[in-house]
Amino acid sequence: MLGIKFSLASHFEFVDYWFKLIPLPIIDISGISDEVYPDTKMIGYSIYLLSSFILFFKLKTDRILLSALLIFFSISAFAITFEVYSIFQYINSSYEGQTLYIGPFLFLFNFAIIRSYPKRLELKKYAL
Repeated sequence: MLGIKFSLASHFEFVDYWFKLIPLPIIDISGISDEVYPDTKMIGYSIYLLSSFILFFKLKTDRILLSALLIFFSISAFAITFEVYSIFQYINSSYEGQTLYIGPFLFLFNFAIIRSYPKRLELKKYAL
């Protein structure tokens, strides 16, 4: 997982980046921390949102996977909203270190949907 820290004090300034091979914790929402700069995973969340749009056209006839996809879409949209809210807080000088680490969970959830699609397609072929 790749994260980026930046500053928007007078202009956009790249501060740091980090990479975790095994990103733990899987889901974490921290309230107030001592972080001065926001770190964002908005690019990754946007890719998840894009993949949910692409998968929608393949899964729109499968009720079970479609409901899982809608949950995935909702969580991805919440994560993007959270990141945008944190950026606006930082711009307005009221950022208190709120972070959301839900990317690994979204990856595993998306992987499960993609992996189960061929099995569901095979079952549907032999259904009456």
